[in-house]
Amino acid sequence: SRRRTSQERLHHHPPASKVSGGVVARFGDGAPSKALGTDIHNLDSIDFNVFETSRTCEDSGGVLVQVAVNIFSKYSFFPKYFGTPELVHRLIQFLSKVQAGYHRENNYHNHIHAADVLQTVHWMIN
Repeated sequence: SRRRTSQERLHHHPPASKVSGGVVARFGDGAPSKALGTDIHNLDSIDFNVFETSRTCEDSGGVLVQVAVNIFSKYSFFPKYFGTPELVHRLIQFLSKVQAGYHRENNYHNHIHAADVLQTVHWMIN
């Protein structure tokens, strides 16, 4: 199989509906997404396992999208800044494109590292 170009990677991402359905339905209640694995409940801990979470998020939008959505929910960003389901959907599409833009073959600076940095900053400010 041939490798996709950067442009193709940007335009190929998981459908936002895989993620946004639960978020839109629960719109800002601060609860973790039901699509995530059990390890996401350690999101507030230094013991958060980004690699395990990445494996459990493969079919639910990806680890960067899911970690961002869960952290945004914890800070009640959805009702404050994304007041309609359409805006939530657009945010998730944006996060999906950012995630798709990372080179998966890069062993360090990839979407998993981005999710790890996001979670670590969340942990540090709390």
